[in-house]
Order: sequence, then C-alpha cells, then structure tokens
Amino acid sequence: NVKIDDTTNPDTVVLADVVAECSTTVTAPTTNDTCVGIITGSTSDPLTYTTQGDYVITWTFDDGNGNSITVNQNVKIDDTIAPVADVVSLPNIVGECTAILVPPIATDICAGVVTATTTDSTTYSVVGVYTVTWLYSDGNGNTITQTQSVEVQDTGVPAPDVTTLPTLTEECNITITTIPTASDGCGGTTITATTTDSLSYTSQGTYSITWIYTGGNGNVTTQAQTVIIKDTTAPVSPTLSDITGECSITAIAPTTTDICSGIITGTTTDSLTYTVLGTHVIAWVFDDGNGNSIVVNQNVIVSSVTTITTQPSNRATTAGTDVTFSVVAATVDTYQWQVSIDGGSTYSDITNGSAYTGAQTSTLTVVNPDIDKSGYLFRVDVSKSSNVLCGSITSDFASLAVSVGRVITNRRITHRVKKN
Repeated sequence: NVKIDDTTNPDTVVLADVVAECSTTVTAPTTNDTCVGIITGSTSDPLTYTTQGDYVITWTFDDGNGNSITVNQNVKIDDTIAPVADVVSLPNIVGECTAILVPPIATDICAGVVTATTTDSTTYSVVGVYTVTWLYSDGNGNTITQTQSVEVQDTGVPAPDVTTLPTLTEECNITITTIPTASDGCGGTTITATTTDSLSYTSQGTYSITWIYTGGNGNVTTQAQTVIIKDTTAPVSPTLSDITGECSITAIAPTTTDICSGIITGTTTDSLTYTVLGTHVIAWVFDDGNGNSIVVNQNVIVSSVTTITTQPSNRATTAGTDVTFSVVAATVDTYQWQVSIDGGSTYSDITNGSAYTGAQTSTLTVVNPDIDKSGYLFRVDVSKSSNVLCGSITSDFASLAVSVGRVITNRRITHRVKKN
C-alpha cells in the first residue's frame, strides 16, 4: 500500500501590523506549505477599515489536507496629521459700526474640509480692536489654531434729524427750549445737540446758533440755526383827552404801551406850556425804539373865567355930540379902553379928560367929538384883578363915524349947530 498523508501544518508566518492614517484595505497574506506550496490566508473579518482604532484580523491558512493554522494580524487606523489652514495668514476684518466674522476653513487628509470654531464672539458692534482665535480640529485629536484681527470703526459723523433747521422769529424776545437732535452713525442712537451760544435773546437783531452733535465715538458735526428778534408792531394808539384849563396850561407827556418796550412816554417838538386863550394841538410821538412809531394829537384848550358876552358896536354921531361905546363882560373888575387913529395898526390907552370919560369902565363916552375923530377905532381890555395868570381879554374893535351938522353962514362967519 502506498499512503500519501500530509500531516504537516502550513508554515506559521509572522504578520506585520498594518498602520494607516485614515483608512486601509488589507491584502490577504500568504504562507508556505510543504505540500501545497503558497497558501493565501482567509478570514471572516473585514478587510477594509476607515474608522480610527485598533483591529485584529484572524487569518486562517489551510493546506486543504486537513492541516490549518490561524495567525492574527493587527490593523491600526491612527490619524496623526493635523489639518492645514487654507489661508496661511487670515486677513484683518475691518467693519464700520459692526463686524461679523465668517469661520475660515482648513484641509485635513482624513476629515477633508474642516471649518474652524472659536469660543470668541464672531459679531462685534463696539468700536475697538479684537483678536479671535480659531480652532481647526479633524475630530481625531489633531488640532491647530489661527488668530484673526477684528477692528470695529466709527468714521461717520452724526446725521441731523432735520436737514435745515427752521429760522426762529419773535417780536420781543425768545428762549429756545426745542433742542435739535441727530442720529449717530453707529447704532442710530439719538444725539441731543449742545451749543456754546446763548439760548435766550432779548435784543433786536439777527443771531446764529451753532449746534454741535457729538457721536458716541467722538465724531462731531455742526448745524447752524438763525434767530431773528424783530419788533414789527407799533405802540398802542392811545385816546388822548383834551387838556383844559384857565389862563395857563402845562401839558404832561402821556404814555402808552408797547408789546416789547412796555410803557412808552410820548415826546413832542411842540410847546408844553400855553398861556394864549384858544385851542392848541400837541403832536405826541410814541416811539418803541425798534423802528415803530405813531403820532397822536392832543388838544390843549386855554380858557378864562373872564368873558366878553357883548362886544362894542360901531357908533355914529354928529360933530359936537357925545357918543358912547359899551361892553358887557363877566367876571371882570378892570376895564381899559383904547383908541386907534391909524386904522387899527396901533392902539393907545385912553385916559379920562376933556375928550373922554369912563375910560376905565364898561362904557366909554367920547365927549364932543369933532369931525377929525371920524374913523377912530375903539376897543377895551377887560380883566379880573384877582386872576393875574389870565391877563386881560381884548374886545373886538368898534368904529366911530362923525358927520357934520347943519351950517349957518352969515357973511364971513360960519357956525355949526347941533341937530335937534
């Protein structure tokens, strides 16, 4: 009998560990067998590994003759390479009022694209300079960091809420209580203006207020506003009563009111004192000092207690016949008759004598007038001795007409006879 009986196991092989960063697919190992020769191992374990970790593949080598061995092979997936940032140096981020960061990325041999994370804020709205530290992690324990500078700026000036401030106009005075506002360039915060100019004005004129808006980050803009104090209203026109008095009157300046100047006292270029009997007019000027004035007239009436109720009347007589002129006056105790021989250009006082009697009474007698007195004018001054301020009142004049009576002629002698 011939018996061929393989009783020798395949050679035991020492299998090297399989080590990879990200993944691996293991190739079946081989060994030698005395009968079969090269034998390829087989296994029920996976041959491909993509997850980090340590694995063991159990290989079976079977020579097909009932002889087999098992050999273990270690597989290690171990990522030891850190991600690589796509940008070597991250750009500085500069924003007006606010800055929002976008996470940068890196490339990893295992994880592929890696998005950075950070424990710092990625949104900034306060003016300043910040540093953000980005962390790239491949999830396998390998990390790198990268810093990025962030700057928030505020270069815009505040914007006034009203493009053109209204002109403020008043007659007399103004105190400004409405303060303009503006919106800050960053955040839209409302800014109330300030000024070094006065906010109260009482003098006539045009003024300019410079309003200053200061932003929260020191940015400044200004805006001008015009203020006009212009009095256009004239003083109140008063109703002035007539001033009446006996003999002599001194007027007192009247007053009125004005919306700006208050009490205004009238002025005039006319006389204030009147002693001549009659009605006089004072033109009072009320000027508020701001270009507005009015003129109001006031009557001044000077009268006297002494009055002539009946004026002397013209008289006619014949030569040699007495004639009288009379006057009737009230509140009188003094009379003085006067005569004018030149048609009224001049008058002279009459004294009692052969030509006149009653020169200081209410009735004047012209004694035995001759033809030469025809055309004479007579008047009388009357007064009250106790009222020296008023002086005298002069009557109207009255004329005297003297005619010639009947004439009897006897040869060379001519006689004038009285008319019966």
